[in-house]
Amino acid sequence: MDLFYLPNRSIMERVLADPSVEQARAVTMLDETLAALAAAEAAERLKEEMERDRDLADYLNAAPGDDGEAGGDAAPDQARLVKVVRAAAKDGAETAQQVMAALNGWGIEPADLRRLPVEQRVELLRRITDGDRIRKLATLVGRMRNLARARSRNRLRRRRDEVYGITTGSDLGHALPSELAQLRHPLLRLDFLRRYVEGQITQYHLRGRQEQGRGPVVVGLDASGSMRVSLSTDGSGASRIDWAAAVAAALADAAVRDRRRCHAFAFNAQVAWERDITTADRLGVLELASIDATGGTSYDAALTHAMDQIETDRTLEHADIVLVTDGECAVSGPVVDRLQTFRDRGVRVWVLMVCDRLAAETPTFPWADRVWQVNAAVADDVAAELFEEVA
Repeated sequence: MDLFYLPNRSIMERVLADPSVEQARAVTMLDETLAALAAAEAAERLKEEMERDRDLADYLNAAPGDDGEAGGDAAPDQARLVKVVRAAAKDGAETAQQVMAALNGWGIEPADLRRLPVEQRVELLRRITDGDRIRKLATLVGRMRNLARARSRNRLRRRRDEVYGITTGSDLGHALPSELAQLRHPLLRLDFLRRYVEGQITQYHLRGRQEQGRGPVVVGLDASGSMRVSLSTDGSGASRIDWAAAVAAALADAAVRDRRRCHAFAFNAQVAWERDITTADRLGVLELASIDATGGTSYDAALTHAMDQIETDRTLEHADIVLVTDGECAVSGPVVDRLQTFRDRGVRVWVLMVCDRLAAETPTFPWADRVWQVNAAVADDVAAELFEEVA
């Protein structure tokens, strides 16, 4: 080994044995993206320390002298150097853990990252760690996504079978109560056991329900200025736009998970953002959830855009249109008439109204199949109902 690098060996041996470095390795092992991110964060911390400590900077930047040893007389003691490197490694581990938590919140697996081009992978990691709002949204989106998945599982379990008639067999789980009651009588129990062995117990005849296939989803997120208001009356907690964006992102996640087409857009007085969300397009869900709120509101623009997408893209035929908004807005007659022709062809329209106070009666729209009204107190319950209908 070159004598110039010999001091580094003892330093690195002490650093690698440190628990903070072991923690960083446990988080980033076999994941080159997180490992690179942790290393970059550690290097940034080390750079900051070098800018504050000129002796440390001179030592690390020194060229070897004629005798092969590091140049300069201001070499810091190894204990201080190890402490600096240890702190840098700890920062790298914490950054990797924060990114992993954010990725879990957005439903992004390490395998998803490896499928992305390097540029998009770096951009994705930069976006999910950029600011407090994105980090808070990760938690909110993760909760909504888990809620949508749980409701989907419950719906399938509940609709799996229905009673069709009476038959005979040996399935105790489907036996009639009158048959099971015979087990209490000594003589009838023997007869029951005989018929059980012969498969002659009277039991319910069940058949699987024909679950109607769930079609594509067109999600419209209201991004008008009023959506910046807090969802709770005391001003604490998530804003309307954050909660609405989390619901929209969870719907998009549920659709692409089931390999259903999903078109998402944000609107105010016009359509401000749009994107087809696909399994490989993780940036799309992130952009949808991080939309900012500004401007006025136009349901005409939103509904017209949704219908145009369904009309021009055959893969969106019979889609569910979901509008997540915070107020009532007039819809012109021609738009209502056109929307009715779409509903006659099987398109359903759902409206989720987000507000801080609930009106005595939920508003009704003649052009919508159902309207939900939600505030902070009932947010998750109402979102669960929506997911059961659409997700």
